[in-house]
Amino acid sequence: MAQAPAPGWYADPSDPRGLRWWDGAQWTAHTAHTAHTADTAHTTDSAAPVRETAREAVGGGAEHGGGADGGSAERGGDAERSSADSAEPAPPRRRRLWARLGAAGIALVLVAAGALALPRLLGGSGSEAASTEPVVAGGLKYMPPIRVHPSEEYFDIPMQISLDEYLEQIGEERYGTTEWTQGVVELYADRNLTVAIGTGVTERTGPERETESWSVYPHAWNDTAWGSSRTDPSENVEQQVFDVDVYWSQFSEYWMKRSVDLHGEPLDVPMVTQLIPEHSTDVFEPVIPEFSRGAEDGSVKLSWRAPEGADDRTEYLIMRYMPSALSATEEDAWSTDLISVVTGALSYDTTDTRDGSQIQNIELLLYSGDSADEQEYGGALSSNAKLNSTNAHFAVVARQDGRFSPAMPVAPDVSLRSQPHSLAYNELREHGDPSRGDVGDLSELQTWLPITTIDGATRTMPIQFDPEQIEPKPDALWESDDGTISLQPAVKLHGKIVGTTMTTSSTSKVPDGTSMTEWVDQLTAFVLAFNERAISEQAATGGKTLTVEDADHMIDIAEYRKLAVADETPQVPYPVYGTHPMVKRIAANMYLGEPAIDVSLWKNEPGAPAPREAYQEAITQNPLLNYGTPLVAYDGDVVFIDYIFSQEERDAAIELSFGAAQEVAQSVSGLSESEQARVINQWIVDNVEYDYESVAELEGGSLIPGMNIGTIPYDSEFTAWSPIGVFRDGTAVCQGYAQAFALIAREAGLDTIIVVGEVVDGGAHAWNRVNVGGEWKSVDPTWNDSDENSERYLLINESDYTGNAERNADPTTNWIIDINQEQFNTP
Repeated sequence: MAQAPAPGWYADPSDPRGLRWWDGAQWTAHTAHTAHTADTAHTTDSAAPVRETAREAVGGGAEHGGGADGGSAERGGDAERSSADSAEPAPPRRRRLWARLGAAGIALVLVAAGALALPRLLGGSGSEAASTEPVVAGGLKYMPPIRVHPSEEYFDIPMQISLDEYLEQIGEERYGTTEWTQGVVELYADRNLTVAIGTGVTERTGPERETESWSVYPHAWNDTAWGSSRTDPSENVEQQVFDVDVYWSQFSEYWMKRSVDLHGEPLDVPMVTQLIPEHSTDVFEPVIPEFSRGAEDGSVKLSWRAPEGADDRTEYLIMRYMPSALSATEEDAWSTDLISVVTGALSYDTTDTRDGSQIQNIELLLYSGDSADEQEYGGALSSNAKLNSTNAHFAVVARQDGRFSPAMPVAPDVSLRSQPHSLAYNELREHGDPSRGDVGDLSELQTWLPITTIDGATRTMPIQFDPEQIEPKPDALWESDDGTISLQPAVKLHGKIVGTTMTTSSTSKVPDGTSMTEWVDQLTAFVLAFNERAISEQAATGGKTLTVEDADHMIDIAEYRKLAVADETPQVPYPVYGTHPMVKRIAANMYLGEPAIDVSLWKNEPGAPAPREAYQEAITQNPLLNYGTPLVAYDGDVVFIDYIFSQEERDAAIELSFGAAQEVAQSVSGLSESEQARVINQWIVDNVEYDYESVAELEGGSLIPGMNIGTIPYDSEFTAWSPIGVFRDGTAVCQGYAQAFALIAREAGLDTIIVVGEVVDGGAHAWNRVNVGGEWKSVDPTWNDSDENSERYLLINESDYTGNAERNADPTTNWIIDINQEQFNTP
């Protein structure tokens, strides 16, 4: 009996210009253009399913059936089979996966897409092999990692120029300031080279040394070894956190940037080497904090897992690393604040320290200079608020009986940075508080107030009045324009600033000829209308503010360690995108619902992403994986994932979205790249409505009568943030818009990515960049969904986003692994 062909992509019997996935037993509904297949595909001629080389894969080996090594797409048997061993599968009836595409949408022309241009960086050979060769990315050359013993004081760099000669060459004193090390040899606590560590450089020579050697060391007396306790106003003490006598013990890893060659001459490309301390067994493993929403609106919760060997006596020190108020540059050694000490517990919520005032999150401020509000309106004392608000990191250090965990600083993303701190009082004083005075029927009242967020920026947040808290004031004190004080009947309105615990109030004078009762009744309707207007006038951003792991639902590491680990990149019948093989392995296994994914293959590869960074790119750049919000945990080189929903539910959502996206993509076949982008953008504008209700549910934490504001449960589908919201429901927020655009555009052959960042006046946001004619351009389908101009933000440069559209991509979210992001910049 002839053996059935192995699973893989074969020429489509019903359309020889395309490919169809054979699952080993029968044809499936999955089709693809040759531009989206793996490096190998199969034909289905009458002789045998003979392998043939397809166009280069978009996502490499894992994509649409490519093998783990970018080669054979079979899962068993020989790569090639003779005609005697082959059986041609009979094609089943073609099945349509349809969604709400709408009669108003563009007519679908079902033609083959043909051979299309391939992405530059999202493509590649698909090889999984880890390399030990240096990697150049982001203007830096990443060298192979080196292990150091924490007790060793120095790390030696062979040189052919003495330190004295070099210092004389650059005009520095031998025992003077160490600022000269900046731009020469610098140490950092993170791969992004943001958390600067005080760096010392000395020289050791001897008869056994054939060359000069510069010896690099972290300053043991640097602030990273100490923390100032700020948890109690009565305390202002410094307590030791690390062993200051063990030089390389304070961090889980060090990154050395070297900018000069052996002769002390500037390198064209600075070299970065990861230095990994080999900590002894009596040191706790690093503790990684996760950020999520706290118990109250706008509060922040830090959660972490207990390291092995910890118990209810273990202290957890919450530390903040940031430039000091006196820092002149980002390269200055950072200061360290000890925010709080928690004993036994595994979380810290800023709700617990709030004193009931209009101030929030004071202990998590990310800037040490002046806020934007102070700089612009309040007589700023320094000019470095922007510098100090961008790179602050947090770490949690476990300590008990002389043991400690080395710090692993984590950068907060835009979701944390945009959390509230206080009203922007200086701006309100300068321009007047719109909520003061007679607000009348609320039709002219500004719907938002300026808020200083914890990164020091000023953002606008909407007001919501409570229709059940309309308070009659028969004898309200009223000041007329000429300064005369009188008693007037009025009504006081009580409300809150959405996304915060801050309250606000306004007063409406009872019009002449209207009774108090009549005016209260009318104001109830006016309040509901105002609340609806306030939500609709928000900037259409809607970036999800929950992190990868919900604070109250955490993966049980001990149980997940018992599971089988996926240590290969499987074939899957869907596109897999990523700028690194680690990203593709994670994404491909997520399609199959694998709960434990091993990425240790790239552990020692220069410039390789951390598992967390690879996961972030995988979930961002693979829209079909965004059904619900998976819970994620990291255990060394293994990524654990709880998908929340069953594999059947996920498969159904994936098939629906993918099938619908393919239908739309076929309609733009034959058009130029720019015209394809224009038509896809217009299809989304015509067929999708912005989901304000879901944004309100996500931002709110308590129900206001008359408004649908509440908290979305962690196991929600989050359809507004996924392609299924577009293709099934016809409603989405920015993330859903951007994912749908990317999904359609890629199936049409356009090189497209999803960008995550923030709109300066609006908060977290997602949009797209697309490669047209070899040049990256920006597209915001969400903001193009406008009655005014549906192409205003189509194929523009990032610098063209001005006014209320001004925005910044956020490197900390790793929408693309940070060191690769600049390759996708617009001109």
